[in-house]
Amino acid sequence: MYNILTLNKIAAIGTSRLGDNYKYGDDVQNPDAVLVRSAAMHDMEFADNLLAIARAGAGTNNIPKDKCSEQGIVVFNTPGANANAVKELVIAGLLISNRKVIEGYEWAKTLKGNGAAVGKMVEKGKSQFVGPEIKGKTLGVIGLGAIGILVANAAVALGMNVIGFDPFMSVGNALKLAPTVKLMKSAEDVMVNCDYLTIHVPLTDDTRDMVDADMIAKMKDGVRILNFSRDGLVNSTAVLEAVKSGKVAKYVTDFGTDGIKPLAKICDSDDKGIFVLVKTSNPSSGELQDMKLETNESVYEHMGKMCEGWGEDLMGKHGYSAVGAVVGATYPEQLGEMRAKLPHTFFLVPGYGAQGGGADDVKNAFDENGLGAIINSSRGIMCAWKKQGLTEDDFAVAARKEAERMRDEIVGCIGKIKLG
Repeated sequence: MYNILTLNKIAAIGTSRLGDNYKYGDDVQNPDAVLVRSAAMHDMEFADNLLAIARAGAGTNNIPKDKCSEQGIVVFNTPGANANAVKELVIAGLLISNRKVIEGYEWAKTLKGNGAAVGKMVEKGKSQFVGPEIKGKTLGVIGLGAIGILVANAAVALGMNVIGFDPFMSVGNALKLAPTVKLMKSAEDVMVNCDYLTIHVPLTDDTRDMVDADMIAKMKDGVRILNFSRDGLVNSTAVLEAVKSGKVAKYVTDFGTDGIKPLAKICDSDDKGIFVLVKTSNPSSGELQDMKLETNESVYEHMGKMCEGWGEDLMGKHGYSAVGAVVGATYPEQLGEMRAKLPHTFFLVPGYGAQGGGADDVKNAFDENGLGAIINSSRGIMCAWKKQGLTEDDFAVAARKEAERMRDEIVGCIGKIKLG
């Protein structure tokens, strides 16, 4: 029997190929192999019996390959497994960047309730969403692997001129490429000569921030940039400034980290941490945080998922990242739900004491080792002297006594704290 640890959700189409002599799951102990998608593994300790780590995807920057090499652990990836799906997403992004689809959709929602007048309103207003045609325009593709080739060939079929660059292009991939695709001598040659740019390379020290302020300044005015490859390839601050100035017409990506990314860099460089509001303890928090998105998940669920993603490259010794989440003690059910869904996100839990939260409410914030949360009590400790019938002169003594009582009550609910 082989034990397979899954660090992310792995599609059943993959796990179904494992036979009866394999046991797999996210709670497997002493694994012989690991299946991983995006979870950061750099701070993980590997047992002597670990034989292999399989990345469900192409990039392996979340796996400590040097450490694995030293310990004789085989690391392999699965390039091309989702290539067609990503190609279709890129083509959709290409059209979105051009045709103001999202703007038109948002505008159309404002017409609700106008009855028979909607038709005339659409005819009058639709011209504001006109965009240029992609036919005859130049698409630059950096990275001509499994995905890049499919994107390039699809763009050719749509009537675009395609230029590309890949310093590691194999003969096999070259033979799959449409003959009209023009290969350039460098990534810069592609970026300064294209109307649209799409990037399909792994994140390495050489490719990080390959699209920065200096490179954007060399590009055509009104260039449209697509990044469905890796967060970090495009400098978010630089590209947002370029969008504001009009230098970049559109930036389309599935990495929405611009608000947190600068803070995450500080966490990494200065050994700091941040907390993001997810499900706060105040009674009216649900007015926004419980709202349902089009995916049928709530705002707080989506924010929690984003926290888990932001922290993937900032993992600490005990399996928690530097990006934490604020989840209130007054919502114990959601607290337990978030702990199950966010195994690597540290919680700051307000609402204990004066707001009504107790030890039974906050116990779900902790993992099986009694780790993973800081419980906050402000008024309960600061005003403890009043509750204890003392004077302000006894503030420190009363505060200490209340803090110790709170500690003992919580530990009594969660059991022992294990750091090993």
